[in-house]
Amino acid sequence: MIVDRQRQLITSRFGWRWINGKKNNHKGIDLRTWNIVSRPRKPQNILAPERIKIIDMWDNEKWGQGISFYFLDNPEWGIGVYRHIGLIAGLEKGLIIEKGMVLGKSMVTRFMKRLGFTHHLHFEIYKKGWKIVNPVLYMDATLVPYDWKWGVR
Repeated sequence: MIVDRQRQLITSRFGWRWINGKKNNHKGIDLRTWNIVSRPRKPQNILAPERIKIIDMWDNEKWGQGISFYFLDNPEWGIGVYRHIGLIAGLEKGLIIEKGMVLGKSMVTRFMKRLGFTHHLHFEIYKKGWKIVNPVLYMDATLVPYDWKWGVR
């Protein structure tokens, strides 16, 4: 589980998509981070998917904060990246985080709101030599349910 207390739902798939009339290569997947019954949509805790080691963290005015990490339980997966989160205090490069520990909360910036986005988590996986791959290929179906609308898996 990546998002606290809910089933995962892919809201935007890996690959080419259209945003505001422009073709865009989406380098990851977006996971819904709000409960369908909650109004207004509230930030949710973002969890470590497994035991990870933090590589880097950053803050971007348009897209919010992000974090990159090594998968320690599945090192063959390469490097994971989370974007659009508000990181908790105390995280630092090199820190090892246990599976299920809170990394931060989902967030949405003013720029994202203008594009029509709401709270979600963007998730990327990079393999050898920073080759981007579809994260769904490395996730258990119980972690991210199939989204039959797009036929993702």
